[in-house]
Amino acid sequence: MPGMTIHRVGDGVTFVEGAAVNWVILTSESRTALIDTGYPGDWDDVCASLRAVGREAAQVDSVYVTHGHVDHIGSAERLRREHDAVIYATEREAGHVRREYLEQVGIDRALKVATTARGRAWLAHVMKNGGLSNVAVAEVAVIPDGAEFAAPVPMVPIVVPGHTTGHTAYYLPSVGALVTGDALVTGHPLSTRTGPQMLADMFHHDVDLARRSLSALIASEAVTILPGHGPMMQMTPAEAISQLQ
Repeated sequence: MPGMTIHRVGDGVTFVEGAAVNWVILTSESRTALIDTGYPGDWDDVCASLRAVGREAAQVDSVYVTHGHVDHIGSAERLRREHDAVIYATEREAGHVRREYLEQVGIDRALKVATTARGRAWLAHVMKNGGLSNVAVAEVAVIPDGAEFAAPVPMVPIVVPGHTTGHTAYYLPSVGALVTGDALVTGHPLSTRTGPQMLADMFHHDVDLARRSLSALIASEAVTILPGHGPMMQMTPAEAISQLQ
């Protein structure tokens, strides 16, 4: 799978396209935060991406979670435990991040993709990078859905249920960007194309709800999409959703 690429979106916002999953670095003069943290095995890349913007893992004071899947919170508990980072999620997703319940594709269903070379490569990456690890976060702070608050840059959490019960996107008005997590992506190791798309049905807790709830993204005034998988894209949420198959 391809390596990591780093894109400056605007002041205080850096998009990191990882080998199989993405994260976002938020910085101000005095603060450093992440939106998501990749797989457990992405730790070295997370640290390298922070150094690329002049920061260290020890400076990360907060992590904002889109959802509690292993490829998005892989280093969250490590940052909390080793560096006192505060892990934030909306109320509807916090229990998932703490692993009070699990809404994630099981290994039995995931193994069904092993009939193709693309599927086998993805499964190998998942296993190599800690896809079966326990990534429960012991302490999760709750942030309100829909209210702007001051992270290193202003953010508005938008709950977009379906992929998980409390899946959350983050609108960053200062740079006109929307972090869509896995509600809306632009690629995936299992996908044969790039561009606006939803993940394969097996990844969603409730496929129909995942589709219906995308309309919540349209209210933002974003012109750039920062997805959980695939490249960033200059496009409004309405334009992206209109292109879904």
